[in-house]
Formats: sequence, C-alpha cells, structure tokens
Amino acid sequence: MIWGLLLLAGLLAGTVAGLLGVGGGLITVPIMVWLLPQLGVPAEQVMHVAVATALAIIIPTAIVSARSHHQRGAVDWSLFARFTPGLLLGGLLAAAIASLLPRFWMQFLFGTFLLLVALSMLLGEPRLAGRALISRLEQFIVATLIASWAALVGTGGGTLTVPYLYWRGVALRTAVGTSAACGLPIALAGMLGFVWIGLGETADEAFFGYVQWQVAGLMMLGSVLAAPWGAKLAHQLPVPVLKKILGGVMLLVAGRLLWGLQTL
Repeated sequence: MIWGLLLLAGLLAGTVAGLLGVGGGLITVPIMVWLLPQLGVPAEQVMHVAVATALAIIIPTAIVSARSHHQRGAVDWSLFARFTPGLLLGGLLAAAIASLLPRFWMQFLFGTFLLLVALSMLLGEPRLAGRALISRLEQFIVATLIASWAALVGTGGGTLTVPYLYWRGVALRTAVGTSAACGLPIALAGMLGFVWIGLGETADEAFFGYVQWQVAGLMMLGSVLAAPWGAKLAHQLPVPVLKKILGGVMLLVAGRLLWGLQTL
C-alpha cells in the first residue's frame, strides 16, 4: 500500500514538474512526511529525509522535463549557464542551514512556503513583462537566493524562478522550460549537501546520508515517466486553470502541515 502510494506520488510529481517547471518537491515532500514514519524513519529525522529524498528525485525529473521543453524550443540555455554557479552555491548553502534546524523549523518553513505558493497560484501573479534581464551580478545573487530556499524545502525552485524570469521579460513558456533545467543544479548540489550532513546520522542500509534510496527510486520511476507528459500538457492545456486546482490542493496540505506543528 505504502509503496503504491509512493509510485502514484511520483507520477503526480513528474506531471506537475513538466507542466509548471517545478521540481515536484511540492508534491513529494508532504507525502513523505506522512509516509516515512510508517517506514520506520525517526520523527526527528522525517523532514530532513523527506527534503533530501525529494532533491534526489528531482535530478532525473529535471533532466527529462528539460529535455522535453528543449525539444519544443522552450529552454534558454545561455540564461541557464549564467544561473548555474549561483544555483550550485545556493544548493550547498541550503544543506548547511538545514543541519542547524530541528524538525519543527523545517516543517514550519516548508508549510509556510507551500501556503504562499498556493495563494500565489489561486490569486494569480502580476504581469510585469518587458523588463530586460540585467547584470550578471543580479543573476548570480538571485540564483543563489532561489537555490538556497528551494533546496532547503526540497523543491527545484520553479515557484520562484518562473515568476522572476517572467518579471524580467522572459516569455512564460520559456521561463517554465528554463526553470525546469535550473532544477538540476539546485537538486544536485542540495542532495550532495544533505548526503554529507546526514552521514552517520542514519544507520539503515537503505540510506545514503539523509537520502532514502528505496523511496527515491520508486518515486523517480513515476516522476520520470510522467514528466514528458506534463511538459506536453504545458504546451496544450490552459495552465492557469490547472494552477488554481493545484493551488487548492497545496492550500489544504499546507494547512495540515502547519496544524501538525502543535504536536511537535
């Protein structure tokens, strides 16, 4: 039952990743917070394991999703190259920050982030297109900040990268495709950081640092299979309607996570 739910969660995460240019962690982290205790993960390690495992899942998902968007001409690779140094640095910084945070604060940060994303999807984002991308310094700083926050909560950063690129004048579909590619360096650096800080913290052979490889492998399978489908939908369906549906689901999940803080 649990393994079946994890596979379904991977399929949903992959669809969302391809559709909206996000890494899927918005889906996989809440589900793992619910299921990991049933697999014997200690309560105090649940959030760290969920985030680390979500980042591992994002790596192949981002590759497949970016490839699908690239085939449709929707990835700005020169922009991706300029963002990558900041994304790598931010991913590593996130793991260092997470090593200092107990489960309460990790869950609080993710729940709050999910709430803000849900409200953004439900209320809509202001269109401020037409502003050109400016200095490399700004891009480096923005990329570092986006990656630091994204890796800390186990996402690929799309909920921040897409609005920023769109605000700076990048066409929406290109912003989504480029954001999907940007999820790769964020997830790779973040996962390696969580592996490092988790070494010696988990004795089970199913773990590598804080990454639970059995869970990651199953969710990766579903996510990789579904990501191209999501990318295809992004070029066919009315994304604003789907974002509102997803926003409603996220709002419920955020409420559940934040409500659960009172028991920690």
